[in-house]
Amino acid sequence: MTNDEIKNCIAQKLDQPESQLRLRYKQHGSQMLIPLGGEGGPGRTVQEVAEAGKVTLWCQKEDPLANRSILHQMVALYDYTAQGPEDLEFSEGDTIDILGEVNEVWLEGHSAGNIGIFPGCFAYRENADITQSSGL
Repeated sequence: MTNDEIKNCIAQKLDQPESQLRLRYKQHGSQMLIPLGGEGGPGRTVQEVAEAGKVTLWCQKEDPLANRSILHQMVALYDYTAQGPEDLEFSEGDTIDILGEVNEVWLEGHSAGNIGIFPGCFAYRENADITQSSGL
């Protein structure tokens, strides 16, 4: 089964347009969600990322990242509760797409369909060099 066929099956099950979904996976020992290949873009197939014949996929609905570049991804070290409407709230272990640096302390990020700012010390960057555009 191809990545596009898997995405189509998930879209039908969730009653969502296939074009609004993106599939991601985690490498063993990593907390970072990596886009799965497909839609004519680069990436790996489900068969390539499967370990011992199994793979867990995360299906995310496309969000307001259209035409925005993701600089890199980070993983939340701790829970962060929003202090104001501009803050990005997340939980320990969440993957955060970094969209920009506000200053030396604050970053702008995206997680779980929300965009906001947060203190950079609440997350860490894994060694994996995954730089992507949100259109993938």
